[in-house]
Amino acid sequence: MIPRLLALSVLAVGLTAAGAEWGRNPQQNKGQPPQASPQQVTINGTIERVAPSEIQVTTTRGRRQRPGPTWLVTPQANAKLVVTGTAKADYLRPHMLIQFRAELDDKNKAKEEVSELSVMTTSRDNPLGIFADQGGIRPPADPGVGAGRVKPDAQAEKDLAPLDRAAPKTARIVGKIATLKDKHVAVQIGSKTVEFDLADDPVINYSLSDPKLVATGSKVVVKGMGVRGRPNRCQADTITVTRLDVLEGKKKPANPGSAADKADGKTAAGKDPEKPGE
Repeated sequence: MIPRLLALSVLAVGLTAAGAEWGRNPQQNKGQPPQASPQQVTINGTIERVAPSEIQVTTTRGRRQRPGPTWLVTPQANAKLVVTGTAKADYLRPHMLIQFRAELDDKNKAKEEVSELSVMTTSRDNPLGIFADQGGIRPPADPGVGAGRVKPDAQAEKDLAPLDRAAPKTARIVGKIATLKDKHVAVQIGSKTVEFDLADDPVINYSLSDPKLVATGSKVVVKGMGVRGRPNRCQADTITVTRLDVLEGKKKPANPGSAADKADGKTAAGKDPEKPGE
């Protein structure tokens, strides 16, 4: 009888031990802690490197701004990108969507030069139109939300009352640049055209979703999920970049062999052409 009870006790102990092992991660048997689930992360830092599929972000910590961890950030397929900054007047190009404030005459021409405007991405929250000014330029909506649509939704219609043409005051204009010559700009808004002259050294802000504008040295805020088993890696839902430099237009290359040089009989290098036999 005693041997039988002893055997049953040993069997019970064995089942208890097996139950404790059931479902345990094999890595735990090697003395490693269990892996935590991916967590939501927010990263504030500076872009150190830009690659086609990821960016490298350096961070700092503490009041003394000591070096913090370096993150590798991979945008998800539907990630929202916003790049903001300032630009010079020669950055403006036809087909860009802009908004500005101006007092218009009966021919839709601005009575004064425009000293401030914003370049932004087309979206349903940035509908084209001439709207009654409600004090200041309205901040552009975040790019990427309904991109490509210009028809205002119900809320936009409610917030942005069309300009009362019976008593024209300063208006907020949103339209696409049709022509740009020197300081004179023509903006297309449906079937209407608004014209204005740029002031000297205008303030030009932009809020765009163009990945080509992401540059090293820019400040960045990233929101997304950490990657399981890969420390300091993030799959980003939102990337907000603030460029610290001022964007300029592309410089046209010098035209070799100008008409004046040809008239003087000079080559493109500015030298007298060699005569045969010399």
